[in-house]
Amino acid sequence: MSPIFVSSLNISWILCSTEEGGSYPFSEWVRFIVMSVNFAVFIYLLVRFAKKPVSAQIKARREQFLDDLKKAKAAKEEAETLLAEAHDKLAKADQEAKELLQDSQGRARVMAEEVVKSAERSAQKILDEAKNAAQAEADKIFATMKREIASRTIAEAEKALKERLSPEVDERLVDQAIGNIGKDDRQ
Repeated sequence: MSPIFVSSLNISWILCSTEEGGSYPFSEWVRFIVMSVNFAVFIYLLVRFAKKPVSAQIKARREQFLDDLKKAKAAKEEAETLLAEAHDKLAKADQEAKELLQDSQGRARVMAEEVVKSAERSAQKILDEAKNAAQAEADKIFATMKREIASRTIAEAEKALKERLSPEVDERLVDQAIGNIGKDDRQ
């Protein structure tokens, strides 16, 4: 506490008290005035010595608050910019994914069509080969059967003719049968 304040308190107690511990009738007013003066001195001292440090502290606090506010605004703007960039990148990535999906679906369709066409060609080739093989086998069997029938017919005819005909008629009939067989093979 300041020395002025302490001395003013001492004066007020001296004026307001007596030797017996009582107080004078005007002492209540004096006491009030002394206390008011003491309060005024206290306020004056408080303003005189505490104003500059308190004002400096308040000013520093205000400047810190304003700086923090500016930093917060800058951070918010940067975050909004980054968010917009992220949204743009996400939209581009979505578009690229859709394009890749469409491209891969198109390729898959083309590949599936090629596989189906290849399978159809292979199946047709196998079917044609089977038909050709069956036809060749049928032709072979038919030719074999023709030869066998012809040989049996000739054998039977020879047998029958030997029993009935002469050797001259035999020769003529054999020549006719051989001629007929040659015609059948050509057809």
